[in-house]
Amino acid sequence: MAIQWGISPSDMKANYIGSYHEGGDADIGDNSAQEWVRLSDRYWNATTDVDDAVIHPLHGVDAVHGHSNVPTATLFPHNIGLGCANDSALMRRIGKITAKEMVATGVDWAFAPSHAVAQNWRWGRTYESFSHIPDTVERLATELVVGLQGDPASAFLGGKNVLACAKHFGGDGGTEGGLDRADFRGTLQELKDTHLSPYFGSIQAGVQTIMASFNSWNGVKAHGNEFLLRDMLKRNLGFTGLVVGDWWGHEEVDGCSRFLCEQAVEAGVDVMMVVNEWRPYLQHTISSAKKGDITAEKIDDSVRRILTVKALYGAMTTPTLRAAGIKERAPPSQRPGAGHLSVLEAAEHRETAREAVQKSLVMLKNGVKGATGKPIPLSTTGKYLVAGRCADNIGLQNGGWTKDWQGSANYPNHLFGSKSESIYEGIKKATERGGSATLHQIREGEIPDLNSYDGVIFCTGESPYSEYLGDRHWPASMEFGMSAVGVPETQFLNEVRIKYPSLTIVTILCSGRPLYMNEEMNLSDAFIAAWLPGTQGGGVADVLFGKNDFVGKLSFQWPLDPCLTTQYNGTHGDDPPFSNLMLPIGYGLAYDDESPISTLKVDHLRTCTNHVRTKTKI
Repeated sequence: MAIQWGISPSDMKANYIGSYHEGGDADIGDNSAQEWVRLSDRYWNATTDVDDAVIHPLHGVDAVHGHSNVPTATLFPHNIGLGCANDSALMRRIGKITAKEMVATGVDWAFAPSHAVAQNWRWGRTYESFSHIPDTVERLATELVVGLQGDPASAFLGGKNVLACAKHFGGDGGTEGGLDRADFRGTLQELKDTHLSPYFGSIQAGVQTIMASFNSWNGVKAHGNEFLLRDMLKRNLGFTGLVVGDWWGHEEVDGCSRFLCEQAVEAGVDVMMVVNEWRPYLQHTISSAKKGDITAEKIDDSVRRILTVKALYGAMTTPTLRAAGIKERAPPSQRPGAGHLSVLEAAEHRETAREAVQKSLVMLKNGVKGATGKPIPLSTTGKYLVAGRCADNIGLQNGGWTKDWQGSANYPNHLFGSKSESIYEGIKKATERGGSATLHQIREGEIPDLNSYDGVIFCTGESPYSEYLGDRHWPASMEFGMSAVGVPETQFLNEVRIKYPSLTIVTILCSGRPLYMNEEMNLSDAFIAAWLPGTQGGGVADVLFGKNDFVGKLSFQWPLDPCLTTQYNGTHGDDPPFSNLMLPIGYGLAYDDESPISTLKVDHLRTCTNHVRTKTKI
């Protein structure tokens, strides 16, 4: 598998290359649906013709929260938020919508969903994990697979479906220290119970592709682990589809390079992601196969799997397949909705994304413990100052894997099209009849006159990141207020509270993982974890102002300690589980719920080297 910018259609045809992919930062012309379809058509027609078989190449993208390479597409909350929504039917609808929008741009293959069970939220891919609980990950990921590919019992891989990819097999969420591409140390039973079991449902639902992981298991890289890929996945779990490698993932196997990795082929990787180095990889691999260093048996197995997936999808046709009723898929330009922006902007799609935002939000605090009044829901006739870096920044509220591999806080809002909405825009619309919302740009030492205001809605958050660039290495503290972006934000919050002690403050946090926010919670009358909500920021206003109640519940524990980043089960002392170092999985307030949070202990730490945990009363 080559990257699109590194290979031409004529090179694909001449060298029998069967698939290509976009990078996380792909730009196809002006990134319109029409441009994507035009390009996809050219590559689709670069067929491999063998005897009476016509075999088309497959086009893959990282559609991890919607068709996120295309900024005008409908982008949903990242998986951590969808895990808090925990709505199986919603997941299937999201899969269907993502598939429709991919079909409209001529793409065949979504490198999604992630089946990771993140164990340590220092990991830069925590937001790609639905939950710390394997059963939750299995159920939600399976529904997304069915939405993308179609129901195996009825309309499997129909004209409005795409290929799904369960990833990353296996153990990516359990690496030591929460470091990306690191080592999972554990027994086979531990690996199966936590990190492989989420794949069971997707395999039964007919997922056609599974991506090998960058991580190691007890020192052996997954890309080169024959026991893991061939014995466990293909034989024991009965996976009949193809295994695809990750971006140069094979070069991390001992003794391999990006130009050759016999061990990965032998281990069971059927399609190697070689990015732009396809020519030397092809030459070296053919030479190795001719010498017998890659066995014919393993090559035949990979060929069978690849052609079976292509035949089921309609990317391969022969007289026998046609006689069996297996139709050849139409060229990208002739598929449903091809090239139409209206598909990406469909009202049903945007309403579903907005619903996902509503259901993913988790209210951690709503008033002080024992108090009679609850600030949420806010009145639509109130006067509000809206401030913070995530208030009016659609790029920031989408996080990583948004147009670019790393995402960006510097994208202008108009890049995401006229149907997308920032959190502030949603608040402004909610208050336009009888109330008001004023956007404020935070500047050091400047606090506006708030005497006439009913409240401050403070929207803050992490900068976007993905993969290893988002890792928070030990011993760094997980305190947001001590981070480079958090210092000025928390300082503003402190100054507002000091100057206006009775003013209602509602804090909304956009983040890809739980963060230590005790100080910000203390300064706020209400605190909401919004995760990374996607393009439909108006869903935040819907629950903020009483249109829809909060239903989201934590799918990971929430730390009340700046250095605790793994599941707390009482082993750090004589406390029962979840007592005072964490808010538990399943925690989340509705309007009428009593807030259990009083004043939290605050530890200002840059590093955790000498930190001693103390009990926090809640």
